[in-house]
Amino acid sequence: MAIARAIVVEPSVLLMDEPLSSLDAQLRDSMRDEIAGLIRRLNITTIYVTHDHSEAMTIAHKVAVMNDGRIEQIAAPRTIYDSPATTFVASFLGSANSFPYAYELEAVRDVSGEPIFPPHPPGIKRGFLMVRREHVRIFPVSQADEFPANECIQWQATCIKNCFSGERYEVHALTRKGEVFRGFAREPMPLDSKVVIEFDPRQIVFVES
Repeated sequence: MAIARAIVVEPSVLLMDEPLSSLDAQLRDSMRDEIAGLIRRLNITTIYVTHDHSEAMTIAHKVAVMNDGRIEQIAAPRTIYDSPATTFVASFLGSANSFPYAYELEAVRDVSGEPIFPPHPPGIKRGFLMVRREHVRIFPVSQADEFPANECIQWQATCIKNCFSGERYEVHALTRKGEVFRGFAREPMPLDSKVVIEFDPRQIVFVES
């Protein structure tokens, strides 16, 4: 009803401040799609305020991520997700694995021991390397022969958390350096079992610190 009252006067700009925050999950998803379709059909410029990144990514043509009242990045949803400008943006828009990186340090090595330096802006020497959890595959060490490294990075680790997410298993694995990586597996992993973390270095994103 509130949305109907707002659009009946044909405003040039429509402001929505957390319109779905009080709804349960199923109704929230349904209303999110309805609002997205309504905005597009009416072609009204809309400022949509939300703490739910899935709402922002689904509804918006452009997303502005704010931190303590300051805009950290404005871009299309795909750009924000794939190329976050800051570590805050990277962590806010979905779970990501990140760890410190210094240009002069050999922070990441492939299976042959060669250092890998993903592309980053010239002159920037320090920041974070980030790889999204959906780009990380985790499997038991016993299956290593079934998954040759090829051009992927593989690290051995220990499973410290394993949970069923509906379609697959989310696994948290602790590396020998003490880094916790999150990724997905096709089968459950026993706690404290030895696993292999695998990801494509081309999926690594450099984020300036």
